This record gives sequence, C-alpha cells and structure tokens, in this order.
Amino acid sequence: MVCSLPVCGTAPLNTKIVGGENAVDGAWPWQGTIQTLADKRHFCAGTLLNTEWALTAAHCVKGLAADINIIFGRLAHGAVSATETKTALTEIIIHPEYNATTHDKDIALLKLQTSIVVNNHIQPICLPTTNSQFFTSTLCWATGWGKVNNNDFSLSDNLQEIDIPVVGKKKCSCSYQSTPKTTITDNMICAGGKDKGICLGDGGGPLQCKQDDKWILAGITSIATPCLDGLPQAFTRVSQFQDWILQSMKGFGSFSGGHSSLILVFSHCYSVDSTILDLLMLLYLSSFVSNL
Repeated sequence: MVCSLPVCGTAPLNTKIVGGENAVDGAWPWQGTIQTLADKRHFCAGTLLNTEWALTAAHCVKGLAADINIIFGRLAHGAVSATETKTALTEIIIHPEYNATTHDKDIALLKLQTSIVVNNHIQPICLPTTNSQFFTSTLCWATGWGKVNNNDFSLSDNLQEIDIPVVGKKKCSCSYQSTPKTTITDNMICAGGKDKGICLGDGGGPLQCKQDDKWILAGITSIATPCLDGLPQAFTRVSQFQDWILQSMKGFGSFSGGHSSLILVFSHCYSVDSTILDLLMLLYLSSFVSNL
C-alpha cells in the first residue's frame, strides 16, 4: 500500500534547543501566515495539518469570507520565499460553540484550495490524541510574527520563536482572577513566563511541544493580551477537539476512502501508539470482510 500523506511533526531544518529570537528558515515548517487578498498583510497565523487542511483560531477568521490567503514556507511574512506555497481557501469552519467573549473553543479549520506539496520547508504537524497530556513545566515553543514588546505597534518581520513552559490550570486561573471576562476552561492550555510569551499578531499560531522525535500541536494561540507582563497566556487545547476536527474534515469528503483513510490520518497526523493502529486496521478489515 502506497500512502500519499506525509509523515507529520518532523522539522528537518530545526536544530533549536532553547532561546527566544528570530527563527531560522524552515525551523517551523507547518507555520503559515494568513493574509488578506486586498493588502496582502499578515493578521494571523495558521498551522498545516495535512495537504488539504490547516488550523487556526476562530477569533482570527470570524466574520470573514474565504477571500484570504495562507502562505506556508515563508520566514518573513512580507518577503516572498522561493520555497513557499500560497493558497486561497474554499471554506472556513468555525467551531459552532466558539464564545468570542470568554475565548472558549477558539478554533477554526481552513480548507485549502490548493493541495500542499511538502518539502523540507513545508511539513504538517502532528495532532494530539484526546488523551494527550502536556504536564506542568513541560517546555514547549510558541511561534509567530506578532509584536515583540508592548512599546512597539509594528509586527515582527521575521518569524519569532520562544520556549515557554506549560502552566497548570489552577495557577493560570488564579492569574486571570482580575480579568472577569476570561475564564480558564478545560478547553484551554496555558503557557508562558515572565517576559516570555506571545503578543498581538501571534493569534492562530501554534504552541508546539516535542514528544520523542515528533512535534505535537498542543495549542492554538488564543489569548495574547496583555503581552509580556508575567501572566501565562491561554491557548486552545487542541486535544479537546480531535473528534470535531475529524468529523468536520469527513463532512467535506476528505475521507472518501472510508475508515481506511481515517486510519492513514491517525498514523500520519496524530501521535498514536502502533498497537492502537494495528487494532484499528484489524477492525477495519473485519468490517470489510463481513460486508463481502
């Protein structure tokens, strides 16, 4: 059997261990810049899931038609790269229970008009499973083209990267007690530290954590304000939305091959134990034989 889906979570050009600075070309190959067609200006980020779909925050695309582009393989959002791929969208799917006031369920799927061809500069990230855990103090990475300080209103031209620790829900909730409209729910994961975090313009981008040799999409940048004031920041916890993601993709015919195609997605785009994959394939073959 030949599989057409690329292996997820690999970044051949990423040699970074710790830091907080300009990213190098190809370091985060699933990162995309979302831009308006009219002025070609970056306003949010997205993350490549497979050759046909990307994920972003609902607050980035709520109220927008699909007349925006997302560009993968670009290091500086304002400069064209020889390795980039630009595509329009055919559909924006916002989670039906997204709450713009509380930021809960801040997640949206983007159906890409052009199928993405992967290379060293463009790769899909792995999605977490529903039982994926990212423990307190786990060091993860946030990336984006957002502001680098509160005194500068301009976005960063070069993609920025910062290593930030996961913060437990209890501590994170306490940090937001003085912010009445923000409640940290089970659909969120917090990360950040003093003078280390995300800011305006980073919305929709990935919080990525490395498990074994794979990069996993732990979160989507959601609450990016206030910036760099010592508070941890809230990201949409992607593991809570696995069923919604798969069902939304399936609804658009991305899995026309049935359960076997779903198994391929699990094996290439999720961090799943090989024993589980064997069981899924056995179940699929059993159902196939029973229908003969």
